[in-house]
Amino acid sequence: MKKQQGFTLIELMIVVAVIGVLSAIAIPQYQKYVQKGALASALASATALKTNYEDYVAVSGAAPTQASDIGAVSFSLGTIGVTSGAITANITKGGGKDNSIVLTRSSGGSWSCAISGAAASDVKLNGCP
Repeated sequence: MKKQQGFTLIELMIVVAVIGVLSAIAIPQYQKYVQKGALASALASATALKTNYEDYVAVSGAAPTQASDIGAVSFSLGTIGVTSGAITANITKGGGKDNSIVLTRSSGGSWSCAISGAAASDVKLNGCP
């Protein structure tokens, strides 16, 4: 009689359980990583417009009121908006959806940064505490 080879049902069930536990830990971490990447992209896109904003203020003597005033259109994950005193990058696609980065200019010319949305308490970015 030949000896049977292979895995038993219990061994296969243990492997499936281990994979389930590992994925339960890994998936939320991956989603947070993707969200942080989207916010970093939004911050980079908004930060690049600070120079244009300052140029507009220096030339016109007033703050821009539209994104087109400083040459902003959109970025790969969403839209850029400009209000008097602030540049806002709204994320409408991808893992960071429904979050935004707001760069606010004080009257003295200094800039502050804030994250709004679901990621505000979870994600910390360099340059945007």
